[in-house]
Amino acid sequence: MNLSVDSAELPSDIKDLIKVKLQEYFGRRVRITLNRYPRGVASFFIGKVEATVSLACKVDYKDSFLNQLSRFQDLPEDIKALFPETIVTIVDKPPYISIDEHLENYTNFHDLIFAEDMNKEQIEKLTMQVMKVLFGAYNVTYDDCCKPNLTTLYINRITERLEEAKKRDSKFDALLSRKVVVNGDTLDRPCDCIDAISSTINRLEPGFATFMHGDAHPDNILVKRNGNEFDIKLVDKDNVRIRGDYLYDIGKMTHWLKVFWLIRNLKDVNKSVDIKIDFDDPIEIEYILEPSENSTLALKVILDQTEKFSKKNKDDSWKSRLLLSEASALLGCPMRIMDRWRDFECAALTFVEGLKKLNETKKVIVGT
Repeated sequence: MNLSVDSAELPSDIKDLIKVKLQEYFGRRVRITLNRYPRGVASFFIGKVEATVSLACKVDYKDSFLNQLSRFQDLPEDIKALFPETIVTIVDKPPYISIDEHLENYTNFHDLIFAEDMNKEQIEKLTMQVMKVLFGAYNVTYDDCCKPNLTTLYINRITERLEEAKKRDSKFDALLSRKVVVNGDTLDRPCDCIDAISSTINRLEPGFATFMHGDAHPDNILVKRNGNEFDIKLVDKDNVRIRGDYLYDIGKMTHWLKVFWLIRNLKDVNKSVDIKIDFDDPIEIEYILEPSENSTLALKVILDQTEKFSKKNKDDSWKSRLLLSEASALLGCPMRIMDRWRDFECAALTFVEGLKKLNETKKVIVGT
């Protein structure tokens, strides 16, 4: 068997270790050919191993990666089946290695939503199928003996990501410390919103926990089209947990369909957003964000299914918590956008949209 590995150039001892494990798995000799591939952002090595059975290979020296692998293995089998199959793991000592099934002929959810040959009925049907997969996972892992830690999931994450954004561009220091006026509306600073929300966040607690993917945006949901039917797989298991908040995932979906879809499509053609920023005090920002018909169709299905699940499980705070989830997702975007594209205008747009959601959350649960 010949395997072609697209990855950062691996040391020979790691290559030999992978080869031995794959030979054990396939029961035959394996010849590996290495090609160079840019280093991944989240781990030391990320690559793809292609064979008769296509494989994806991830190699990392950090203990956090080992913890991710352990959390995934603790999931129920029917939840693990939603992801590509894990073929081999090597976890005795660093480097830690996971070799998974690589999905052939799958397209990400985002690209299908915006595909020219997808009509209204197909977009709705596809989105419903995605929701069936996610809410099926939430239903089978429903646990009313546990509650998710909302401070850790949302408040701490927002604070950490905004600190990271400041390191990427000093202009975020001004955006975080001054009042911001967006299209004529004055917004409270992130720190003021966070302080107010933190003091009353217990009001948003659901009475249960569920499986949580942790990064369930449309690029991490893969789809294989079979005529008018769709086979769904989830990818990126780095942040999965058995006891989390299902709305963390839904916020990852809805922030994308409300805002990030535009940036994703613009960057695909190497363009940026049209936004005016006057760094006075207060900072004045103007822009127009037009909704997409396709993403609006998908968004309606997602919100309808979320409301049904919340009513069934008496989750009365779901709307407020979804605002906080969207704020968390959007305020995590500037760091990633600066890392990936070095585009301050796009990063600023997601920051402002996230700040608007944070202000909405504060108003709903605090009243001011």
